[in-house]
Amino acid sequence: ATPFGYGSLHDDEPQSASPEDASPSERQGFAHVEFPWGHAYVHSDLVATVPLFTFYALSKTQHIKFSLSFALTSSGQEMVDAVRRHLELGPNVAVSLVQTDSVSKHEIKPHLKLGECTIGAGPEHPVLVLQTPMVQFDKKKCSFYMLLQEDNTRAVQVAKGCGSVLGNCEVACGIKYWEVKLQSARGGEGVFVGVAAADLALNSSVVSRGVFWGISCATGHKFHDTIEYYADPCKDGDVVGVLLDMEYGRLSFYVNGRNLGVAFCGIQAKKLCPVFSLTFIGQNIKLLPTASPPMP
Repeated sequence: ATPFGYGSLHDDEPQSASPEDASPSERQGFAHVEFPWGHAYVHSDLVATVPLFTFYALSKTQHIKFSLSFALTSSGQEMVDAVRRHLELGPNVAVSLVQTDSVSKHEIKPHLKLGECTIGAGPEHPVLVLQTPMVQFDKKKCSFYMLLQEDNTRAVQVAKGCGSVLGNCEVACGIKYWEVKLQSARGGEGVFVGVAAADLALNSSVVSRGVFWGISCATGHKFHDTIEYYADPCKDGDVVGVLLDMEYGRLSFYVNGRNLGVAFCGIQAKKLCPVFSLTFIGQNIKLLPTASPPMP
């Protein structure tokens, strides 16, 4: 990392120098760096192989500034894990890291290297730590066809029938986002993901009852009081994101970070809960600790 952006260090001794025609002795103290836009010699004091990142942790109760060093070959997940340890966050807190400059925002992707998903290091490129209570399955609002595991973040269908489990939050205002991974979604009528009121019947199908707004992961159709095509079917391993905007009554879905667009708008409900419905023995889904929707 340099003040001029990220680059790769070269150990070789090129024929031309910077400044031009400088002797090897004059180049001492400079590093040969290859940038996306070309080669340059940068003073060694300005080159950091393990740069220092500045973080601002934002929550309802406090704002904390701190710094941590990471190699650019480290993964985004390693940064997330280190931030969680530094802030001593429990497993029920979802975290997203967002880097910003004067023009744009960039989400730090857990599966990418930091050199691929960050825009720079240092205080001029701060990393915002976004925190929100993680959506978990509500053990008090769970079908008897289902079993909850792993601190109520995994749901497994263990008996024949159609069963639903609600998330542990009722959204009355603002925006809420959550993600679920389809660990095993084949069989029966598939897996349904969406929202409903807290009094949803848990031991029967959510289809065609007019009390559920959501999608069938097996077919890609959206369901409320009618059934309409919405997106391509999902497959095992896919991550389904749900974005609920109560101000406008809008419900949108994501698959593997891709925005599928608004599925429903003008939803008239005072409060809505996350809903997950399984229909076949062995199906299982896993809630993920995500704090904000993917950025465009």
